[in-house]
Amino acid sequence: MDELQAFFAQPASLLGTSIIAAIVSTAVGFVFRLTELRHRLEAEYRYEQRKKLRDLVGKYQGRLLNAGNSLNYRMWNLYTNHDKDWLNVDGSPTRENYYYLSFTHRFLNFCALLREFENEALVIDSRIGTRTDLKISNLLSALRWSLTDVDLFKNLEYDPSSSRDHFYSDELRLICDQHRTEDGDDLDFEAFCAKAISQSEPRKVLEFFDGLSKGEERYRWDRLVAFHLLLMSLLNLIGHSVHKTGQQKITRVVSGIEHRVVLDNLLSWLPRHEVPRWYIVKLRIARRCVKNP
Repeated sequence: MDELQAFFAQPASLLGTSIIAAIVSTAVGFVFRLTELRHRLEAEYRYEQRKKLRDLVGKYQGRLLNAGNSLNYRMWNLYTNHDKDWLNVDGSPTRENYYYLSFTHRFLNFCALLREFENEALVIDSRIGTRTDLKISNLLSALRWSLTDVDLFKNLEYDPSSSRDHFYSDELRLICDQHRTEDGDDLDFEAFCAKAISQSEPRKVLEFFDGLSKGEERYRWDRLVAFHLLLMSLLNLIGHSVHKTGQQKITRVVSGIEHRVVLDNLLSWLPRHEVPRWYIVKLRIARRCVKNP
């Protein structure tokens, strides 16, 4: 009580200074605690999002590697045999068209995984993660883009209002969602063949591959090759030595692009999707080594 009386007995100027000092001290302490709380919550959020992305990548990495490697082998086979009309079914595939049916099945198996990853990644802050996980996530996004974006054909005479040589994004998502059994598993080869032969579904994918060949007066070949270049980048990133593609083979694939402008469009776009720089360098080296019209 005596101390309180002594406090108020101080001169007015000293009393005012003490009150101001107390207020400032309280305010500074509050701001400090608030800043500390914000930093702690931000650190917890970043840790949580990084872990979610790591778990998601880990969940799909093995399946992407398996499906991607299977499709990669088929792409190399296509480069050797594109002129043998094995993909020509005239709109009516039969059991005799194994090459065509297995090609489209492998393509859809991989695309369905892209779709699943995309769907689950919607609730994750994809800006936060380890370098490798972010590279994988960005590559998966780039692979989807390579199939759907008409900018790949920029400066070419192509009608973007018709999905003749590209897929509409939402349509491809729906096709991938339907490439499932009632239990959520991928359609096995037999079930896919039955659907493709009896119902001609999924129609857009079947039409895209029907008659596809290098040298035709269309751009779908170049789109598929661009897709393959990104697929190889993914396999180089997540695969073992047996899955990886060296500079010489990358240059060989680049040489298969019919229209140089498609490669230029691809190279100008890849940095926006933060595709690994080392792979963009490999593509630029390949471009300098290839003489295309």
